[in-house]
Amino acid sequence: MNPVRPLRSIGAIKKGLTGVKLRHSYMIFLSILVCALIVVAVFVKALAKQEKKLKCQRNEMISLRDEYGVINARLFPIESRRNTKIESLSSTIEDMATSLGIKPKVKAIKTLEKRSWLGLNREDAEVSFAGLNMNELVNLLYTIENEAYPLAIRKAHLETSFESPDSLNTALVISAFSQE
Repeated sequence: MNPVRPLRSIGAIKKGLTGVKLRHSYMIFLSILVCALIVVAVFVKALAKQEKKLKCQRNEMISLRDEYGVINARLFPIESRRNTKIESLSSTIEDMATSLGIKPKVKAIKTLEKRSWLGLNREDAEVSFAGLNMNELVNLLYTIENEAYPLAIRKAHLETSFESPDSLNTALVISAFSQE
């Protein structure tokens, strides 16, 4: 027996063990890498779910913003009218009749009542017109609706005139609103 030979066999054994350890470390590295990839894949899937949820919320908020814009556009004229103050309802009605050229047809303006309710003051007046034609009545109603002040017609009584069937005798109860 050669004494060198066993050393070679020990070297071969060491080489074989080192190779086994090296293969074993590759396997450990690969298993850690696979686990890390699985964790990353789960994390990416969770992020994708969260992104989808956030997109749905964003789309809902965009639709709500658009709806708010539409409602705000409708209410802006009303809100701007609500903050204007009226000196007196009777003078406002006289000014409207003068601007429409129907002041001679105003029979009477009676102030009825003033009320406060839920932070709003309401002043009512009854206005009587004699001999209005349909065009003048439509112009009057349009002016009341689009006046810079918040006015509303609470009651309207229309009847044809006895003298002329084309003319109307009209009695309107008009309310003016203001904040307290």
